[in-house]
Amino acid sequence: TSDWVWEVDAEGRYTYASPKVEELLGYQPGELIGRTPFDLMPPGEAERVAAAFAAIVAERRRFSHLENVNVRKDGTRVVLETSGLPMLGPAGELLGYRGVDRDVTERKEAEERIADALEMTRTVIDASPIGIMTLRADGTALTVNRAIGRVGGGESAELVGRRMFETESWVRFGIADLARAALAEGAEKETERQVVSVFGRPVWLSLKFVPFLHGGQPHLLGLFDDVTERKQAEAELQMHRLHLEELVRD
Repeated sequence: TSDWVWEVDAEGRYTYASPKVEELLGYQPGELIGRTPFDLMPPGEAERVAAAFAAIVAERRRFSHLENVNVRKDGTRVVLETSGLPMLGPAGELLGYRGVDRDVTERKEAEERIADALEMTRTVIDASPIGIMTLRADGTALTVNRAIGRVGGGESAELVGRRMFETESWVRFGIADLARAALAEGAEKETERQVVSVFGRPVWLSLKFVPFLHGGQPHLLGLFDDVTERKQAEAELQMHRLHLEELVRD
């Protein structure tokens, strides 16, 4: 077997360890006889796992996928996933436990890298000046960043879980129609549109919806950028141009 098979007595001392333990922890099987699993763990981890195992033993129940950090003979650390079941005597007395350990170090490291990457992505998205929102196909808002509140003039957290396609502002200004079109056609849709914020202030928004699949289901990425200042600058520039043209004609 690719797993390390072991047995412990009622006090948790190893009575058997398969040869696989040398590959996992660097010990010969005989070196573990009489020792406990907690002897192979850092102090804080040993205390945590010992408490969890004591509760399991008290109920004489089987357990599975108990993650624990161990220190190899060379001092390096390895994460094991432990599963076991009780061995009972004729009168139902607890004789010990038999189980297996599997090395999940690479998996845990990969999970930590993914978690770190996700946290970095969340930080970048939340710091973006552009409003970012993800939605289910029915328009339910799944995630929003802080800029959504600045762009829309409301509280970002209040939008999570709302059916955005049914909100008055999305219907009134055609945002829901644009989002639905992106979903129906499976293509990006973008436009600039003047809307009224929750404070009654007219603002220009650059809107873009990008369809994508998540868990095999269609979702939407929505990007909202307040371009009011740019539109005002463009309008002022156009007025200056018209004024200059009038001066030239005169």
